[in-house]
Amino acid sequence: MRSSRQSTGIDSEKRLVHSLLMCVPSEMAGGAHSVVNDLIDELVHMSVDVSIASVSSHSIALTNARDPSCRIVRRRHRWLGHDSISLAHHIEQTGIQIVHCHLSAFLLGAVSARLAHVPSVRTIHGRLDRPGMLSYRERIPFWISIHILAQKVVAVSDKVTLDLQKYYGLRKGINLFEIANGCAFDHPAAGASPVEDDERFGFVFVGRFEEAKGFPELVNAFRRLCAVNHRVRLYLVGDGPCKRIVDPTLLDSGAIVQSKGWVSREEVRRFLQRSRVFVLPSHSEGLSITLLEAMSAGLVPLVSKAATGSNVVRDRLNGIVFETKSEDDLLAQMRWLASGDAPLPRYRLAAVASVTRDFNISTMTQRHVEMYEKLVSSSRGRS
Repeated sequence: MRSSRQSTGIDSEKRLVHSLLMCVPSEMAGGAHSVVNDLIDELVHMSVDVSIASVSSHSIALTNARDPSCRIVRRRHRWLGHDSISLAHHIEQTGIQIVHCHLSAFLLGAVSARLAHVPSVRTIHGRLDRPGMLSYRERIPFWISIHILAQKVVAVSDKVTLDLQKYYGLRKGINLFEIANGCAFDHPAAGASPVEDDERFGFVFVGRFEEAKGFPELVNAFRRLCAVNHRVRLYLVGDGPCKRIVDPTLLDSGAIVQSKGWVSREEVRRFLQRSRVFVLPSHSEGLSITLLEAMSAGLVPLVSKAATGSNVVRDRLNGIVFETKSEDDLLAQMRWLASGDAPLPRYRLAAVASVTRDFNISTMTQRHVEMYEKLVSSSRGRS
C-alpha cells in the first residue's frame, strides 16, 4: 500500500458501490497496466471489493485484489456468448455492481455486464488517430458496445475526449466521462533533484521503440547533439522494432544507455532518478502516466505538441513543447536545455507543483468512484 495518501472525501458507509470487476487483457503492459494497478490499489484502500478478470485467448483468470492467491481459471470457448454467460454468472454470484473494462477485454466485459444487469464502462487510454484504431475491425465492436450494450466510456485526456466525440458522437456526462490519469507520490524520487552517476546531463525516454512514439527523431537528434556536446547522456528504457537504429558507437561510449528490454516500474524510477529531462516525442498520446511520474520526480518534461493532453505540459512554464515529428526542433530544445542557460530549477518546481495539484491519484480515484456511483444509481433507477 502507498505510504502517503490524500483523503478522497468519500465516506465508505454512504457509498453506493462496494464491489467492482476489472476486466483486463492478460498481456496488458506499459502505462495502461500502471494506471489500472494504481486505481485498484486505491479502491482497495477505500474498502471496495475489487475482483479482476484477466482475459487471454485461451482462458479467463478470476482473482480478488485482496487475495491474489485465490484464483479461478476457466477455459475460453470459441463462442463469445458462452464466455459472457459464464462471466455474467460470476458477476451475479459475487454481487459485483459494475464492470470496468480495459483495452481488448471491453466487449467480453460489456456483454457479461449486460447479461448480469449491471453497468459497464470502458477506459480509452490512447488517441484514436493511432494506426488501426479506426478500422472496421475496431469500430464495429466499439459501436456495438456503446449503442447496443450501453457501455459508457472514460477518456484519459481532453484530446481523447475530442476523438470520441468526433468519431463516435459520444456526449460528456451521458456516455462519456473525462478522467485524467493520476500519479501516485509513493516513490523516493518524487520532487527530488536528479542523482546522476557522473557529470553528464541526462535525458531519458521510456516507452516503445517505434516510429509512432517519435523514437527515430529522438535517436537522430541525440546523435547530432553528441557531435557538439560530449557531456550528455540518453537513457532508453523499453523495447521495440526501432532499437536497431541506435548508433552502436554511442552505446559503446556510454553516451546512450539502453535497458535490457522492458523493466519493472521500480527500475524505470531508477532511470528517472539519474536524469534531468524526460523526453516524450510521441506522434499520438493519451496522457502518459510515465510523464506524470517523471514530472513528480522533478524531471523537466520535453514533449511534442501531440503529447500535451489536458495541458499537462505548458511551454516555458513547467517544461518545453516542440513541434511534433520535427527532429530539428527537438534537437534545438535539447541543445538549449543542456547548455546551462535554461531555467531548469524553475521548470522542475513548476512540473512537480502542477502534477501534485492537477494529476494526483486521489483526484483520479475520487472521480472514478463518483462515476461508478452515478452509473449504478442510474442502473437501479431503470430496474
